Amino acid sequence: MSLYLLTFILVATITPGAATSMALATGAQRGFSASLPLLGGMTLGLAIVAGLAALGIGRVLADYPLAHKLCAVFALAYCLYLACRIAPSGRPDNLDVEQAPGFVTGLLLNPLNPKAWAMALAAAAAFETMTGSVISRALLLASLFAGVSFCSLTIWCLGGSQLRRIVRTRKQWHWINSLLAVALLLTLLPMVRELL
Repeated sequence: MSLYLLTFILVATITPGAATSMALATGAQRGFSASLPLLGGMTLGLAIVAGLAALGIGRVLADYPLAHKLCAVFALAYCLYLACRIAPSGRPDNLDVEQAPGFVTGLLLNPLNPKAWAMALAAAAAFETMTGSVISRALLLASLFAGVSFCSLTIWCLGGSQLRRIVRTRKQWHWINSLLAVALLLTLLPMVRELL
């Protein structure tokens, strides 16, 4: 295993994006423990993307611009939906536990996220000669992306959980939730520019 690969995956997964924004927002709204299903879903979703990229399936997105654009449109729509859920969510003590973003929400996020595909494709291409077989490379990339991304998402989620200790009033929560929703939307700007 290469230190370069681990560093690449760490930088790719800890930098701001849709998944880290969701981890931060959910940590702030629900706390760390209640966010674990979401983190698990996002982790597995990214592991699946990395494995598929290493198997060569991700080339469809690279070779067929229409497939890439469709993925970007679905990602934009899904992230808009998530932002619309975050913005008006209110104080954590007023939230319905049933409406918390869970495992399936997290699982869908990364396969629809062009950033996830881009970093997985880059890792698969850059470290193509690391292992002998395609299957072992897919398993290696999937497990490394899963482990490192879970750690990165945990850091963001714990940061959000710390917001819960600082933010007290309904007005403060309104502003925090609105800012978190806007932060999620800002991560989509590169996708929007690419689509235009």
